Amino acid sequence: MFPPNHVIGLKSAGGAEVLIHIGIDTVRTKGEGFTSKIAVNEKVKKGQAIIEFDLEGLKRKGYDLTTAILLTSGEAKKLALDTVRQGEPLFEARMEDAERGMR
Repeated sequence: MFPPNHVIGLKSAGGAEVLIHIGIDTVRTKGEGFTSKIAVNEKVKKGQAIIEFDLEGLKRKGYDLTTAILLTSGEAKKLALDTVRQGEPLFEARMEDAERGMR
């Protein structure tokens, strides 16, 4: 979790790293409207809440809540092309095992 709580970095047990950036220019909120539900370096489980934010309040203040979800390491198999429903995968990530040359 990066202050002001609008950016989340996740790392899987396999080493894949994902960055989630909520909104455009939301850094200007200085954290207002965002509540972290986890601690830095906390292990999280599927379905666990990691952040809450005031969607309607941020929209009223004029923020564009387009959210970028980026795989910052590894390779991704593209799965989601448009809208994703809760619990559905966005993509599959694979990490190269440098020592064994395996995936």
